[in-house]
Amino acid sequence: HVPGVADVRVYAKSSSIAGQLVACELVPSTEHAPQEVRQAVLAACQEQMTSFQRPRFVEVVDEIRFVQTARVGPYSDVPVDPVIIEHVTVSGD
Repeated sequence: HVPGVADVRVYAKSSSIAGQLVACELVPSTEHAPQEVRQAVLAACQEQMTSFQRPRFVEVVDEIRFVQTARVGPYSDVPVDPVIIEHVTVSGD
């Protein structure tokens, strides 16, 4: 726990070199300066995590965006209700 963090989202970010890297979005509490909270998070990660566990990207945001699916990130557009495919036509070669 890092003081000054109201909310956080940690996710994998694709990298052409490393495959995936750890990234996070954080929402600072109103009583703390955003950049001070960011530096505190980076310092806590440095102390408590191994290199591959530490976020390489830390973005300060006003809010974590949630959608109807309650998912965030690349799969946020997946519908809550199932999609029913009623008819498919396959053309032959």
